[in-house]
Formats: sequence, C-alpha cells, structure tokens
Amino acid sequence: MPHWLIQAALRDCISWLPQSQRWNELFQRHVTRSLPLTPARFEEWLK
Repeated sequence: MPHWLIQAALRDCISWLPQSQRWNELFQRHVTRSLPLTPARFEEWLK
C-alpha cells in the first residue's frame, strides 16, 4: 500500500478524535515531519 494512503487513513481517523487539531499537529510533527515551514526554516532550506 502506498505511503500516502496510510497517512490519509490515519488523518481520517484522527479527525474523529476529540481535540483533533492537537493530534494532527503531533502526527505532523513526529510522524510525517511536515509542519508548515517558518520563514527562518524556509531560508535555511533554500541554502
């Protein structure tokens, strides 16, 4: 199964949890590591 399908299924499950935004943030930070970039991190990424 493609990786993105697993992520989509997990996000769908997370949406049903209480405080789903908090759980989604934790998922993005620790599992996918895909939180939006800050301006400083974006500049670092450009180097």
